[in-house]
Amino acid sequence: MTVSPDEWADITEELTLDCAQLKLGQLVHEPAFSLHEAMTAIEIMHPQAANVYDDEEFQPDMGYGFNLAAEKNITGIVKFLNDSSSDAARLAKKANLKEDIDGWNGVSSDMKIDTDKLSQLISSTLKLISAAFPRDVPIVPPDDVYLKLAPILEEFRHLLKMFNFTAYEQFLDFTRSFSDKSPSLIARSLLFVIFIPSNRKILGKLMMANVIESSICSYLKLDLSKEFRSNRNVQFWTSTYGCSIFCNLIQDYCFNKARQRERIEFELETIGRLIDEVDRAVNEPDIKTTTVEQIYLNWIVLQASLIMEVYLTQGFSLGLYANYELEYINFYLGDVIYPSILRCLSSFQSLNQNIRKGKKIKSDTISERLQLYGIQSHLSRATFFSIRGFLKKNLMETPQIISDSVGDKQNTRYTHRFAALMHVRIPTFVSWGDYRRISGDLDKRVDQGIFNDLAEGSRIFESVKNQVNSQGLQGPFFNHIKKVTTANMITTKLLSTMDVQKKLIFEKEESVSIYPTFKLV
Repeated sequence: MTVSPDEWADITEELTLDCAQLKLGQLVHEPAFSLHEAMTAIEIMHPQAANVYDDEEFQPDMGYGFNLAAEKNITGIVKFLNDSSSDAARLAKKANLKEDIDGWNGVSSDMKIDTDKLSQLISSTLKLISAAFPRDVPIVPPDDVYLKLAPILEEFRHLLKMFNFTAYEQFLDFTRSFSDKSPSLIARSLLFVIFIPSNRKILGKLMMANVIESSICSYLKLDLSKEFRSNRNVQFWTSTYGCSIFCNLIQDYCFNKARQRERIEFELETIGRLIDEVDRAVNEPDIKTTTVEQIYLNWIVLQASLIMEVYLTQGFSLGLYANYELEYINFYLGDVIYPSILRCLSSFQSLNQNIRKGKKIKSDTISERLQLYGIQSHLSRATFFSIRGFLKKNLMETPQIISDSVGDKQNTRYTHRFAALMHVRIPTFVSWGDYRRISGDLDKRVDQGIFNDLAEGSRIFESVKNQVNSQGLQGPFFNHIKKVTTANMITTKLLSTMDVQKKLIFEKEESVSIYPTFKLV
């Protein structure tokens, strides 16, 4: 083939012929081509092999050549922070920059840092944070130091709220919320070392086993703390597995979003082992178990299901899923994970309802969560049916099978998306084969004319819309859901009855919810 250097030539046939001559595992490349280029050029579908966040990493056990903890007194560090805030206030007043440092000690007395609590916070880690600097961060000019230090001091002040917590889920929810605000490396590092399992005590005062026990008891209207502490099996499970697992889960949110998801994958494996051991003991027919042990199993399954939800939903914010994948992602959420969460919460609610009247009980905090997860389960099911209908009408692009040797790419991608969940036996893992059988049964009903995916999706969207409106649910999430359900109900109903010569687009607001709005343009 002879062409001008300025012309483009179609080499598809030659490339296809040459590729056919390659054996499995062979690769043609330039001499300069390395493994690094291969990993960054193609999706190899495992987060460990494509980690691009090393600059943000920190290792609290490594000093990087700095002995800050050994050389500096903690009280002196805290005094330095407050002296710095006072200096910043003085400099700001002199430069008429009061608004730039709003929240500093010298500006607003109600924002003043409690030095005793901050000292206790740092002391509880046993070791001050090691120095770990991102390589590309420039040195801040001296005149701007106080402006850069102000938000860090505010983060430290925010961390002091943890002194009011006693239950595991309080710490977990706080850490998740703190992570969403993209805190500084030093604040994340400090939060990280607070929950190192070897420290035994959180904030220097709380045993992790007691924190877990407090969280379980928060679901119950009766105080069963004595029963938990006297149960040898529960104490063994917690000390052997629980403390380490749940400390690690809190630590995971001290990393960036991509690393969080990678670490959660490994936590699911360990919590799966804990569930297996507790389930065998609780459901062993020859062993008499107590209500406390059954409650413990229910709580662990609830936590595992919540972790699975986070693992899958974080994929939306990271942009991991193609639109056609919303079919099986929402199937897993709507038919596996959310129902598992609802079963666990309902179990706690049923236990509370069986308490005799006249007992002094705590207020019920489960109903709102049942309502929320029920709505999310319906939304995921509606989205699942809608995507199925869109795919059947060829309104969405799907991957093509390259050759017989490659096989069904959907199998590989599905297995990758849910591989981390197969370590947990409760809720039951749904393999690709199981999913295809479920999908195949629905296809048969569609072919027989007794079922319509889009009509079913429209029906569920309308049901959720009516539920949110009738119950007067308010807030950013529910306001967004009202818009989504209204638009999606109309779009799916229209497409269920006729073919429309318009393009289907998905509008997403993943900062509010994972559910897209379907629009025809």
